[in-house]
Amino acid sequence: MNRMSVSNKHILEIANDIEANGDTRPVFRMDKFFSPNPRWKEEGDWCNTSGCIAGYVSMLKYEKFSVFDNHEERAKMWLELDEHEAGELFYAHRAGIPIEEITTQMAVVCLRNFVATGEVDWAAAVQTCKEHAPCGQEAAQQEHAP
Repeated sequence: MNRMSVSNKHILEIANDIEANGDTRPVFRMDKFFSPNPRWKEEGDWCNTSGCIAGYVSMLKYEKFSVFDNHEERAKMWLELDEHEAGELFYAHRAGIPIEEITTQMAVVCLRNFVATGEVDWAAAVQTCKEHAPCGQEAAQQEHAP
């Protein structure tokens, strides 16, 4: 199996994890690796945490997990990204919106487009979600959430 096929498999796997769980546990938040004060039930539990893409990889794809891990580096390795790809994917500098406004569905669209095109394009994911449901519905729901 070549590097690209493993990388794509992992990218799609985390997209599916975020899509399935992003609004429940752990809550997807692009602007945070994890919530500021996670409450631990037991070692390795990520109860009530929020996570960005790198946080999701650390929480769900590594057997041992700690808030003190280098989550960006761990995610970069697991997803098999180079430095540029990791920076673009984890920090969404070119999204055209503040990072805290990136929704679960925008992240899923960005990850799947990355596999399809080989380019991290947050602006395209944001645009797609603004033009089509359910992305736009999700954004409206997040704006009105307490």
